[in-house]
Amino acid sequence: MRKNDSEDYSLRSENFMIKRKLRFNSLRNAEFIWGNKRKRVPIKESESEQSRRKNKEVTVEAFVKKMRDYDVISFDVFDTLIFRPFAKPTDMFYLVGEKIGMQDFRSIRIRSELNARHKCKAKNGHTEIDLKDIWENLAENTGIDAADGMRIEWETELQLCYANPFMLEVWKKLTEMGKKIIIISDMYLSTEQIRNLIEKNGFKGADRIYVSSDYKKSKADGKLYKLVKMDLSKERGLLKILHVGDNPLSDVINAKKAGLDSLLYPNINRAERMYRTYDMSSIVGSAYRAIINANIYNGLKIRSMEYECGFIYGGLFVLGYCNFIHDYYVKEKLDKLLFLARKGDALFKSYKMHYPEDNAEYVYLSKRDSVQNFNNEQIAAAERYYWQTLNGCKKAAVVDVEWAGSGMEPLNRLINETSEIPCNLYEIIAGTNTLYHTESDASEVLVQSERLISYMYFQRQGRDILKKRYSAKGYSIFWELLLSSDAPQFVGFCENDHREGKDDIYVEEADITLKFGKRDVSLYGVAEIQQGIMDFVRIYTDYFGKYHHMMSISRRDAYAPIIAATSGNEKYLHVMEKKLEPKTNLV
Repeated sequence: MRKNDSEDYSLRSENFMIKRKLRFNSLRNAEFIWGNKRKRVPIKESESEQSRRKNKEVTVEAFVKKMRDYDVISFDVFDTLIFRPFAKPTDMFYLVGEKIGMQDFRSIRIRSELNARHKCKAKNGHTEIDLKDIWENLAENTGIDAADGMRIEWETELQLCYANPFMLEVWKKLTEMGKKIIIISDMYLSTEQIRNLIEKNGFKGADRIYVSSDYKKSKADGKLYKLVKMDLSKERGLLKILHVGDNPLSDVINAKKAGLDSLLYPNINRAERMYRTYDMSSIVGSAYRAIINANIYNGLKIRSMEYECGFIYGGLFVLGYCNFIHDYYVKEKLDKLLFLARKGDALFKSYKMHYPEDNAEYVYLSKRDSVQNFNNEQIAAAERYYWQTLNGCKKAAVVDVEWAGSGMEPLNRLINETSEIPCNLYEIIAGTNTLYHTESDASEVLVQSERLISYMYFQRQGRDILKKRYSAKGYSIFWELLLSSDAPQFVGFCENDHREGKDDIYVEEADITLKFGKRDVSLYGVAEIQQGIMDFVRIYTDYFGKYHHMMSISRRDAYAPIIAATSGNEKYLHVMEKKLEPKTNLV
């Protein structure tokens, strides 16, 4: 979407772009080139810590300090001041094409821009075009109304683009210092559109805006810098100008050649390629990587390994699973959802944030052996607990993670065989037992009869994921890491006046007491992981909540980050497991 680094690049790159598209559109080739086996996720420090160590001067304070002695500070726009919620800028065209109703619009839009630059070069001797030039060229080839197309593309840009939080802090400090700030951008959008875009996102007070589409000069050939320097010197004499941007060639080298000083802001979408998974669907994969990159590599904050574990590897799964649960809730017209403790903790919090109107509750259930060993008093307490929980419900679903007979089976027996609560109960899980489990087919009857509904993998669907999961290698640790609760272990139900064990914890709910044992995880670690998950869900929803199709996360996309996390002989998983161990004997 933004013009490339040299003026003639677009004239010789069309065939390369088409070949590149064909090459990367194949998931098989993408997996070969960016194969997850090559991922080496950091295990000694978080990605944001590693990035800060490699780019020590990328802090708000350091940037502002370097700008103090300059008369004018110039900023690039895209990937510097403004981020798009896609890893590649042209991926925005997927959503534009969906609104227009044209298949393969992204490729058509890319070629139309390249062709428009060819025509401009032949006619005017340069390649500086505007949005109207692109859409008139596109309209000739497709019949789409150019005015409508321009409007839809601009509205999509304006809706989805957002401020780089790092640069927003820098901008605020420069404004407080009274610095003169200008914009220099190689872009087909107009000066008015660029001003509208940056001001909408908090970058107010730019003195001047120089855009290549209006001046027919570019940063790529250096002529736009020379124009800026001449323009400003006429008013205020010889000035010290610093230009800030993400492109090493057009924003740094070319600025220096034109007599401006320059400061590189590392591009967030270039630093992460060794760690992100590319074996995902084109649109959701691009959105996922962009959100991770923008929040981990913008330079504003250093996050803990625990936070990044939740944000990078858990957020997309939780978002996709919650959407899957909600769709089932609506489709089957359920009266209630029961999220089982303790793995349901993070899921429940995310679900209620996302779907606050759904009737969902976080509930406790003892393990299978404990239920079998209940005495009459405990059974009576459990009956009252679930009678209150399911009162008035005719159809409900239990939400769990992996199924090994410990979720719905004892609860079903309790409410139907013992207490005779009149509720038809189903179970929703993330995945069944893997093929390598000694009882790999234990859940197949329930899956076949649709009493058990699985999101990511079971024997009939998601078999590629099913084959990848090795419990013996610690893959199940992943769920423990992401979905752990900071609450103590739930032991069982008892009467309010019947308590045993001085080290146990008792919590009263109406006329029932919940009995808890000791905590077995780091409170800090769990809190950080859950915060990471919640932040990802919130951010993704903020960007794409109005695009219903973007909220549908396939099982393969949800699982893809997990594959990257398990690369390198599962070293990352075991490091994180160690981090979650409590440092003291918590109660």
